[in-house]
Amino acid sequence: MIQPPKITWLTSLDSDDKYIERPELYAGALTPDESIEMDFQIWNNQYGVEEVQTLENFTIVMSFDHLEDSAFLKYAKMLVNHSYIIEPTINNNEAVFKMPDGFKLKGVINDGSTKSYDNYMAVRIMIEAPKEAKVKTNDLKTFSLDIVKI
Repeated sequence: MIQPPKITWLTSLDSDDKYIERPELYAGALTPDESIEMDFQIWNNQYGVEEVQTLENFTIVMSFDHLEDSAFLKYAKMLVNHSYIIEPTINNNEAVFKMPDGFKLKGVINDGSTKSYDNYMAVRIMIEAPKEAKVKTNDLKTFSLDIVKI
């Protein structure tokens, strides 16, 4: 029986092009003058030696750790594969980014390189506070990202 998808999240810092797994990422400060942008690669079966199930019909859900920070969800956008800009639907203090119809992350055997373009997607999360936003100086915002099948 074919195994379920094996998802790996990789991040890149502004100072390098290398994507690696990091348990946490400091993305910068969110102020009316400074937005947050984070780059990810989301893989299905990276370096896979056996095929796993394709991931399709899914959303990426973003939520802040602190309820009061959820007010910033409406300012989030997601750029997928350098071509699709996705605006979220806000639902119960979560931003839900629905992937375009027909979008898939295949689970085929691969060498883990970006030549395996069917197995991964490039994602940029952007949060830009409006100029009139009241944001505390040096107030860290912690949030989580999850993949949810529809």
